[in-house]
Formats: sequence, structure tokens, C-alpha cells
Amino acid sequence: MKKKKKTVGLALGSGGWLGLAHIGVIKAFLKHNIPIDYISGASFGSLVGGLYLALGDINKLEDFITSIGYTDLIKSISDVFSAGGIIKGEKIVQFLEEKIGPAKIEDLKTPFCAVASDLKTGRYVEISKGDLYRAIRTSGSLPVIFEPVKMNNMVLIDGGATNPVPVNVVKKMGADIAVGVSLYNGAFPIDDDLLDSNSSRVILQKTYDLHTYWLNLYCMKEADVSIKPNIKLESKKNMFEKFFRNREIIDIGEKEAEKMIPEIKKML
Repeated sequence: MKKKKKTVGLALGSGGWLGLAHIGVIKAFLKHNIPIDYISGASFGSLVGGLYLALGDINKLEDFITSIGYTDLIKSISDVFSAGGIIKGEKIVQFLEEKIGPAKIEDLKTPFCAVASDLKTGRYVEISKGDLYRAIRTSGSLPVIFEPVKMNNMVLIDGGATNPVPVNVVKKMGADIAVGVSLYNGAFPIDDDLLDSNSSRVILQKTYDLHTYWLNLYCMKEADVSIKPNIKLESKKNMFEKFFRNREIIDIGEKEAEKMIPEIKKML
């Protein structure tokens, strides 16, 4: 009897601009002919995973994201001052549709699921059908910044709030080998001088990072393979200044994924 081929699922974690590392991870998989049979993503992870499947080419995705300029950024967030956040988010959906073309999740060649969080129930929500860009926008609804999405009697915010690395989701989708990609490995330890500043902003930020760091570790427990790019969170400020043009983060993700390729091949 012929041995059944094992399937591989990628769970791409939340982390803002650190999510550029996911592009590098996918590049490494494709380079070594590692199959990607399922993709789940939270927040920026859903953006990278969803757009990769819509474009069908990781190099096209890298070029698209790293070519986005300030004019594009302003255009995509120009619907400001909503009741539930600074940005309504509809312009982002329109921007992606104009640049890439319409896309439905169920029409993608690879099964995909974006993860959001329901403020009503406190649970994570799986979005595996419907408009791809709206699912991505919903999964990345950072509280206060983006207006929550009201859908099917739910009030949805960023998926990173409940399930930042949705490994359990990609397993449920059918993956035999679930690969989790967590972006918060570089959150701790932090430099003494940063804490010595006694800044309330720094303390608040690191408290948030602490919560996210441990929630990431919890989610990664179910992963058969763990990829944890070591990116210092202090670099987030510089990344915002450069916006999407930071290829260094992509390279870090690719190098970290390369380390795990032999282990994945053994499992296959």
C-alpha cells in the first residue's frame, strides 16, 4: 500500500510589521519544496498568508509590500475618525482589491483561515469563507486604531488578542504537520537602560508585550515545528518609520525557517 502523503500547515502569527518575517518563512519553504497545504493567520499573519495565496507568487508579494509608499499608506487609511477607532478600515479593503483584484477565500487554491477575536464572547473566531480582504482587515483590527467589525452578532477585533499563533486552527483544517511561526521571541529580555528610563509609555508597552509573549508560547505548544525569528521589539519603531520597506526582517524569517527545514523533511 502506498504511504499517505503528509500535509503541512503554516500558522502565521501576529506582530505588526514583524510579520514581514513570514514572507521569508514562505520563501524558505518554497526553496526547499516543502508543501504548504493549509495556512491560518492572525493579524499581520493573515495579511501575508492571504495575499500570498491571492497573488500565487511569494516574490510578487514581497515586491508588492516592499514597494508600498507613504502615498499608498495615506490612501489606504484615509477613512479616519470612526466611533470605535481612529480608522474605519474600509479603505484598506478597497486598496487591496484595486491593487490585487477581487478574491474570495473559498476560491483560493490552498485552504486559508483568518483569525479574529470576538469582544462579546472573549473567544477567537475563524473566518474561512467570504471576501479575503475583509477577512484580513477584520483579523488585523488593532483595538483603538481600527474600528471593530460587526458581523453575525459579533464585535470582532485583532486575532492576536486571543489566538496570536493559530496552530490549533491549522490542525483543525487538516494539517498533519503544523508549523507555528511566532514573532515575539525577541520580546525578552530587554535592555536595562530601557527600563531605567522609568517611562510610563515603555512600561505600558512592555506589559502588553509580556502578555503577548506568554500567549504566543501557549499557542505554540500544539505546534509540531516551531519557528521563532529573533527580532528585537525595540526595532518596531524603526520599522514603522521605514513602513514596509524593511527587507532585513524578511531575511531574518527566511534564515530562521532554514534551520527547521531538515526537521520538517524528516517528518515528511
